[in-house]
Amino acid sequence: MKCLPLLPLALLLAGCLSSPAPEIDIVPPAETEELPEANLPPPEEEPPAAMRPASEPVPPEISAFEALRQAARLAPPEVRLLTVGGRVPLLLQDLNRDGHPECLAVAVRDRSLKPADIEALSQSSRLFDSPGVGFALLFYGNLQGSLRRPALIDLGQRKVFESLTRTPLRAGRAVPLVVTVSFLSPDGREQELLVFDNAGGAPRYRRSLVERLGSRSWLEDVDGDGTLDILTREKVLEEGVGYETFLTWSRWNGRAFTEVATRNVLRGLTGFLASVREALLSGDRRRAAEVAGDGRELARLRARGLKEGELLAALLGLESAGLQELPRVTEVVFPQILEDPFIARDSGGQYFELTYRLVDENGMSYLPKARLYMLRNPFAERQFAFRPGEH
Repeated sequence: MKCLPLLPLALLLAGCLSSPAPEIDIVPPAETEELPEANLPPPEEEPPAAMRPASEPVPPEISAFEALRQAARLAPPEVRLLTVGGRVPLLLQDLNRDGHPECLAVAVRDRSLKPADIEALSQSSRLFDSPGVGFALLFYGNLQGSLRRPALIDLGQRKVFESLTRTPLRAGRAVPLVVTVSFLSPDGREQELLVFDNAGGAPRYRRSLVERLGSRSWLEDVDGDGTLDILTREKVLEEGVGYETFLTWSRWNGRAFTEVATRNVLRGLTGFLASVREALLSGDRRRAAEVAGDGRELARLRARGLKEGELLAALLGLESAGLQELPRVTEVVFPQILEDPFIARDSGGQYFELTYRLVDENGMSYLPKARLYMLRNPFAERQFAFRPGEH
């Protein structure tokens, strides 16, 4: 029996199971492994020899081809393995560190579906005119290269399958492992997040994440400790404020993700800008710099030999208005912000370009454009800071 060579994982990530990069970007990037074969046989039949693997397992004691062959044979009679573009969403991961990876695969809980119907379950055209279908995650134990009959984890009725991904919960460690099964819905995106830390088949923890208009949750290392957190962003209309945005931080405690902090965006931003305005009008340039910028960025700019006036010009975007340093200020007018303005992101955090008005002692008005950040850890003592545009 001859099979085609394994395809590199990078090609898989660019394939049909890749999630679009939403703002919901899951951080760090996860892996999606797939195996081809559009018309898998019933469990009691052997898969055809033409079925070929599309990814390398880790570790190599069981090949992707062999894992799929065994998974198809051992699948419960009431399910069919899902296929997308002729490939089977399948993950191999050694959860008990015995050198023999466990296997996870997505299945459909309807044996009456034909292969073409199963293929259609990943097409967005089903979102508004087709009924939901029952999905399940199959967890196969591995006894020295032989997969065991799987545990079936119900995923509920869903419209459109999007992806099966895995992400280590802690940087540099294979276990615990976060497995995310993502589906599209008429309202947005729904994800089932499961944390596995052994080969028993039952997840240590499970949680549903939702992306809808005004609400979304995603994985991100908020505090930089090497362990993923869950960050939730919800937008709510508040009288006199606008569309306030609430940020919620849920942290892994070894057993579950639990809520540890909540921050609002608009109220915090309004207070921050008021403090910057007051510091600029006071004439104390060093104090103004400490209020407007974060400590690490200020240290970097001072290490370049910038004086306080030049440092403030760099922080506050004054160069965009033709100023090389901060003049004596008699008025600062920041715009009223009625909804979350942080629409871009880089290594410093989320940011937006803020245009405001500044008046000097001679009555001259300027309209600088500055880059204002909500820092990577918005739950720390400092939530916001100005930074030079090149960063």
